[in-house]
Amino acid sequence: MADGALQQVGPIEEVFQRPANEAVARAVGVDSVLPAVVMANSAGLAQFQIEDSAITGLAADASPGDRGFVCIRGEEVVLSPDPPGHDSARNHLAARVVELRAEGPLVRVRLDCGFPLAAWITRQSREDLALEPGSKVWALVKAPSVHFIRSANRAAP
Repeated sequence: MADGALQQVGPIEEVFQRPANEAVARAVGVDSVLPAVVMANSAGLAQFQIEDSAITGLAADASPGDRGFVCIRGEEVVLSPDPPGHDSARNHLAARVVELRAEGPLVRVRLDCGFPLAAWITRQSREDLALEPGSKVWALVKAPSVHFIRSANRAAP
């Protein structure tokens, strides 16, 4: 339920990981819900443009020009102080820490990586990484952690 109407029915895991629309994504606590345009898609691996940046995610049925929202849960974002080496994450985003907010045993980190992105880390990780507002970090996001929701208006103008 969102906005007083039934928005999606399915197993809890599916609704949380693959929300059907922007309202469901926000209702289930997706930290980053970002307007995006599909730039390319090859065998289900899509390139999305978000503001002036690009990110890769899975979107089997998306076509170039499709508009919608890219959804990324904060717990799926890994932060590193060093440039990434060879790893399985498709997205290596240079970022700047905008805000840190302690919430229980975790810290919500708001980032600017050409678009706003949120990450959840432990308090110990914040200390280990010596994170403060203005700190430079790398945000790593695997392609399966990037979920695309096509908007009702499918094609770009």
